[in-house]
Amino acid sequence: QPPPSVPPRYAADTAAFVVTIGRDTLAVERFTRMADTIRGELVSRSPRTVTRTYRAFLTPQGTVRRMEMTSRIPGTPQPPTVATATFTADSVFTRVQRGDSVFQFRVAARRAFPLVNYSHAFYEQAMIHARFIGGDSTALSITPIGSNQIYGMVIYPVGADSMRLVNI
Repeated sequence: QPPPSVPPRYAADTAAFVVTIGRDTLAVERFTRMADTIRGELVSRSPRTVTRTYRAFLTPQGTVRRMEMTSRIPGTPQPPTVATATFTADSVFTRVQRGDSVFQFRVAARRAFPLVNYSHAFYEQAMIHARFIGGDSTALSITPIGSNQIYGMVIYPVGADSMRLVNI
């Protein structure tokens, strides 16, 4: 049976992830997913404490079309880093501003999803998209926000309620 043309619309859903190693908490993330946006906050402690707030705008197919993220290092005079990424069918266009310094670049990346250190919201969104398009596997590009790097990832469905993610 072919997949539906549009993934199911979700009511506002709020969730949180806590990332630990042993008894040490490395990061805490809280986010709200709506039909067309994801908003969240993330605090990570390694290698230093960084707070991030983000907002991602979704397509009807569940991909990210645009993302905005502000990162701060608490207790320092450093200005926040503001990154904006626009995702197209084959590229990611990124603008990063810190104080009065601005960097802009394009990364060739087909089916790209954002990667934010310690964030699990976007892995989950990639899995929602993979479930929507169906098939035995879904190959994606993962792009760290603010970086000109890309990484490959393949998502494999495992039963009705699980998936396996493989970095390639």
